[in-house]
Amino acid sequence: MSYTVVVVDEGTATLIVDDPTVAPTVVEVITAGPMGPTGPVGAGLQIDGAVSTVNDLPATGTPGQSIYVQSTGLIYTWRAA
Repeated sequence: MSYTVVVVDEGTATLIVDDPTVAPTVVEVITAGPMGPTGPVGAGLQIDGAVSTVNDLPATGTPGQSIYVQSTGLIYTWRAA
């Protein structure tokens, strides 16, 4: 199952859910709640490397390590088990 969120304007977004067991594409409209207080600045995202395909990803990594996969345009990040 995959999800794509498309922001239409501030406060409204469309969630596209692709689940072949239910339907090829299911679309729901989500309305955001009120804006909360601004939080502290985070550490950001550090990309630790790039590979050509998902099959080229290392078998293991450390939590927080992020690798960019060129063929998909996705970033994979290891998390603690």
